[in-house]
Amino acid sequence: MQNALIFAFAAGRILKGITNQGSYRIHQSKVVPGLAIATLQEALSMSRTKSQSEVGSWLMEQFQTESLK
Repeated sequence: MQNALIFAFAAGRILKGITNQGSYRIHQSKVVPGLAIATLQEALSMSRTKSQSEVGSWLMEQFQTESLK
């Protein structure tokens, strides 16, 4: 797998009091507050060259850094 990308979407958005039934691209997780989709993209890229434990440690470090902000 080369150049894999993560595209994240959410459904329905309220704009000016009107619900849009379509979907839209998101850059922050709706499930894990503060988690940038770019962080997941970076972890996916790292997983091609690093071990699972190295990627896991890096992710934990990212989560801890984000929670301190």
